[in-house]
Amino acid sequence: MSENDVHRDLFHDPGPGTRAPARPRRLPFLVVAAAVVLSAGVACGPGDATSGKATSGESGPGAQEAAEGPLTVADLTGTSLTEAVSTAEGQAWKSVSVHDASDARRGVEPTTAGWRVCFQAPAVGSTLRPDSAALVLYAVPERERCPLRPKAPRRILMPDLVGDRYDTARSTLRDLGVDHLRLRHAHTGGELQDDRDFEDWRVCRQSPEGGAEVATATGVSLWAIVPGQPCTKPKPKPKPKPGAASGGGPGEDSNGGSNSGGASGIGFGQFCAPVGAVAITADGRPAKCFMGKDGRARWSYNSG
Repeated sequence: MSENDVHRDLFHDPGPGTRAPARPRRLPFLVVAAAVVLSAGVACGPGDATSGKATSGESGPGAQEAAEGPLTVADLTGTSLTEAVSTAEGQAWKSVSVHDASDARRGVEPTTAGWRVCFQAPAVGSTLRPDSAALVLYAVPERERCPLRPKAPRRILMPDLVGDRYDTARSTLRDLGVDHLRLRHAHTGGELQDDRDFEDWRVCRQSPEGGAEVATATGVSLWAIVPGQPCTKPKPKPKPKPGAASGGGPGEDSNGGSNSGGASGIGFGQFCAPVGAVAITADGRPAKCFMGKDGRARWSYNSG
C-alpha cells in the first residue's frame, strides 16, 4: 500500500474523482463536558440524589443541634435517685451531680440505690439547653422524709415502738439517726440512767407517738417496765376508813369506841360505826349501832 493510500484510509479520503463528504464540525470542549455531566446526573436518577441529601442531613451537625436543643426541665422529685440520673443522662446535660438533701452531709453517688430525690436545680419548668447547663439532684434514703428545705435537719416517720423490748427500740431509733433518747420508768416516770441494765424491759408508751413526722434532732422518750409487770401502775388496796366496821372482831371508831360488823365482844354504850351495824355483846346479846341524841353513835340492845 502506497503512502497515499494510507493517508486516504486515515482521513477517509474517497480517492480521485470522488467528492469527499463534508467533515463534521467539532463542538467546543466546554459544551461536551457539560453534556457528559448532565448525562451522569440523569443516570443517577432523581431518587438517588434526594436520598443522599437526607442521609447527609441526618448525620450532620444540624441533627445533633436539634437533638440537644432547648427543653423544659422535667420534675424528677419523688423518683428514685438512680432513675432520675438515668433520665438526666438521656437528656445530655453538661453535668449531673448528686448530694445529700439534709444537713447530715452523707456521701452519695449517682449509682447509690435506695435513695429518693427531694429537690433539684434548675427548677422544674425552666427552659434551657441541657448541653450547656448542670443538673443538681438532692436526695435522702427512702426510709427518711425529705427535709423542709435543702440542707435542713433530717426528718423521719416515727416508728411505733410500744410492746418492743427496749434494746430493740433503741436499735431501731439509732438506725434512723435518733441520738437523743431517754428511758423512763413506766410507773414512776423517773429517768433510768444506765440503759444497759434495762435492755429486756418492755416499752409501754412513747413520745413522739408512732406515725408522727419529726426531725431526727427531736428528743424521744420511752416509758418501760420490767418484764412481767403491767404498764399501768396497780392501784393500792383501799385502807379501811377510820371507824368503819372491819368484819372481823371489835375495833375502835374515830371517837374511841368499839365497832363491829357482825363481830362479838362489844359492850352496850360503846361508841360504834357505822349506824345500823349489828354485833353480839360479850355476854351473847344482840346489839345494834344507834345514833344517840348527842350526835354520837353507840351500841345498844337490838330488839328487832
